[in-house]
Amino acid sequence: MLVPMPTFITQSIADAALQRAREYAIMRGWKSADRLEARAVPGEARLQTTQKYLIFQDRGTRSFLMVGLEGKTIPIKDNTGNTSFIKVVGVGTSGWVTIPGDPTKPRSQLYYSNAAAPGRIWRDQKWRHPGIKPTHFMKDSLQKSINNSGPLVRNYLRKVVGP
Repeated sequence: MLVPMPTFITQSIADAALQRAREYAIMRGWKSADRLEARAVPGEARLQTTQKYLIFQDRGTRSFLMVGLEGKTIPIKDNTGNTSFIKVVGVGTSGWVTIPGDPTKPRSQLYYSNAAAPGRIWRDQKWRHPGIKPTHFMKDSLQKSINNSGPLVRNYLRKVVGP
């Protein structure tokens, strides 16, 4: 017979997972780490958030065309950390793309960029977002907290079952 764990145990697991997830978010520089919440009911511990950005980081996204940016001017940081303002035109069309930056300058040690090397390159589709690789930081935090909750569960079972 399966009996769900009581709320005080699942709350303890959820709180430990919340602490881990917030540490990860702060390490990554995400300002919305305080928007993560721990929820617990009998037999269930979970992390949740209202910030879509954190959900996208956790689950990842597929590659997509950024059609919503057509005609807008957006800021883009280059390989040296400087910000350039670029007008978005030709979303989805093929052609030459100019990546901002100075190819003669070395990369900044303070700023890391996933951008292509500065200069002109050919793209089959302009303004295609490459997608976000899933980090599974919420799931991993919960899993680690569950794995570390063994002594707490054992002590509870000893009290319930008896000597």
